[in-house]
Amino acid sequence: MIYTEEILDRMIGKAITCKIDITIIKDGKLNKQGGLYFICQDQRTGYSISNRLGYSKSWCFKINNKSGILTDGVTRLKLLKSGTYEIY
Repeated sequence: MIYTEEILDRMIGKAITCKIDITIIKDGKLNKQGGLYFICQDQRTGYSISNRLGYSKSWCFKINNKSGILTDGVTRLKLLKSGTYEIY
């Protein structure tokens, strides 16, 4: 799956699901601070963001600009809205 900053910026503050390494995140939201993206959720502790959107933990990641692949173990990022669908 290829991601761009434009796609991720449209997902900020919205409900998402993803996988961080081997942990499946079923309930989270995406946020951004200082050019970095954060998955706000209650399962995996990572680099912290000041606004975790009501969740207790956050996980930081970036986009590899050459490949469009997410970094730091984040995969299968999906936006939740009236059911689950993937952004391609």
